[in-house]
Amino acid sequence: MRALCFGIAVGLALPAADGATGAARAAQESPSREQDDLRQTVLDLKRRVAAVPRDRDAQVRLAEALLALLQGSDAEAALDAALAAGAARQDVLLPLMRAWLQQRRFEHLLATSRPMPFDDPERHAQWVALRGIAELRRGDDAAARVAFQEALALIPKQIDALLGSAELALGHGDTEAAHALLEAATRSHPQSAAAWEQLADLDYRLGDLRAAERSLAMAVISAPNPWIPRLKRALVRMDLGELASASAELERIEAAWPNFPALHLARGILQLAEGELRGVAERLGK
Repeated sequence: MRALCFGIAVGLALPAADGATGAARAAQESPSREQDDLRQTVLDLKRRVAAVPRDRDAQVRLAEALLALLQGSDAEAALDAALAAGAARQDVLLPLMRAWLQQRRFEHLLATSRPMPFDDPERHAQWVALRGIAELRRGDDAAARVAFQEALALIPKQIDALLGSAELALGHGDTEAAHALLEAATRSHPQSAAAWEQLADLDYRLGDLRAAERSLAMAVISAPNPWIPRLKRALVRMDLGELASASAELERIEAAWPNFPALHLARGILQLAEGELRGVAERLGK
């Protein structure tokens, strides 16, 4: 049951892309405050664009904050408004691609992201890698592999290509290669919550619960939306028998987001585990 809930939490996460923006990358041991800051930023920027709808810079900043909060549809709307206000296509295309990935609009991304408008290798590599993720998600592993290889040839540590390559390797059963790629991603991009979370997912799958817990701790620190890694960490702690710590984690999630997906299932799993321990204690006391 815990594995099922953990799988649901994995499914809530982003497609294999590090959707973090500049606002999301301040790695502090206070992620709830960071998320509150992002929400306040969104409110402030919404007021700004309501007052000055053609402020394309504010629209782009609003979209970046919305992406960090996993609100891809609203981010796309802000980027469309920036384009209408005169923003250059090359200034909004990469965040638009991330918004389409968040919405799982893979065919749309592949159809509309051409031609490639970037001269600099870094943005070129991002563009190729994000297209590779769309190819992976639509089931074309061969096209995804070519895209990730191209992106890594341009920028050897390109984060989206590393994460996508790890997912591709895992899909073909090569857990060793996937693990090596994810470790490389966390070394080269220690601020990437997505990298830490994918590494934790794989360690959990391999049964290395302590390693999964350590990676989830890093994901919680790094993520602007820390609630999915927190839920996973609570489930890992249940598997470790640390029920009080798991309960505290779930209480923190519930206080911030009472209707968080899978929270009630996790609560039920915790109650079952607590009941099992009480039953064992009662039997030992007889």
